[in-house]
Amino acid sequence: SYAEHWAYGFIGEKVPFDQMGTLMQAEGYHWSNHHFRNQHRAEENVIAGFNCIVLDVDDGISLEMAHDLMKDFKFLTYTTKRHQTEGHGDRFRMVLPINYCLDLDNDEYKEFMQSIFAWLPFKTDESYMKREKKSESFSGGLIHYNMDGELFDALDFIPKTSRNESHKTNFQK
Repeated sequence: SYAEHWAYGFIGEKVPFDQMGTLMQAEGYHWSNHHFRNQHRAEENVIAGFNCIVLDVDDGISLEMAHDLMKDFKFLTYTTKRHQTEGHGDRFRMVLPINYCLDLDNDEYKEFMQSIFAWLPFKTDESYMKREKKSESFSGGLIHYNMDGELFDALDFIPKTSRNESHKTNFQK
């Protein structure tokens, strides 16, 4: 969903992945991975259901290295307005489409995202474990698509499933 206001007027639309970059570079927009009742971005208004993972990277890894580490997956990245500004290195968002549309409640979504964060080979902003989290577009951002990779397999990370339990056990080893 997207809006010109940071909390109100969020319009829920399904957009082909290869066209998401248009929104990421639109001037003055905010967007979220979820849709909202009454077009009001708040946790109590979240409509369950998402098919992408959004990561916000502010420190510790270059954009080029993130592209290399995630090259097996389909993704898009776009640089944010603080990218390579004074005192800052690479700052960007990465959006990974997943192989299912998942309907997770708030607690399940947090657990799902915590598992993703633990698995990732780089640090990300953990505030993105909130379903109502929004991102800001940036008209000056650089867009990069990796369309050659596979869809990210979400099954290992869905809480309270046998695949997730097996993944946790193997990950701890």
